[in-house]
Amino acid sequence: MTQGALQTVDLTKNMPDIKDSDINLLPEVKGKNLSADEIKAKQKTEIETYLAQIAFVLASKSPFPVDQPQNLQSQLSTESSTLISTLSSGDLSKLDAYTQKAQAGIDQLKKIEVPYVLKDIHKSALQLALYSLSLKNSFTLNATDPMKSLAAVSSLQAVAQKATDLQTQLSQILSTYGIDAIKFP
Repeated sequence: MTQGALQTVDLTKNMPDIKDSDINLLPEVKGKNLSADEIKAKQKTEIETYLAQIAFVLASKSPFPVDQPQNLQSQLSTESSTLISTLSSGDLSKLDAYTQKAQAGIDQLKKIEVPYVLKDIHKSALQLALYSLSLKNSFTLNATDPMKSLAAVSSLQAVAQKATDLQTQLSQILSTYGIDAIKFP
């Protein structure tokens, strides 16, 4: 039974549907008068603008101050430990604060102009964020219902794996366009 609770969760059947009309999708870059290099250059500019906007939203809606890029890893580690401690204690007040900031961030992400070449990744990221928020009441460890807690852990593992997959896909696209860092305008 425990093994069944920890099996990989199929997120695809549980994630909310995001339509193209739900996001601010830029038209596909194409044109008879544009060379392949010109199209790629315009796409690269769109992607760089998109990444700068995403970084701003993530920094402004982060549950902890994001002051210096070099401090981000240690801040994430500290905040992850705090969140795990919060979840294991059953204190939902901090989780409520996280979800409020996350929902505000999701609302802002829906307004960002999304390059056509990143539409699937953007939609998948929104789906994952909305799905994660829907798990809020399942996140706390429950001593009276350990199977529910195990199922929640399995869901969190599936979310983490999907996030890693999206990061890999995005990295591949960025590599195609020669983007290795976010350039702020």
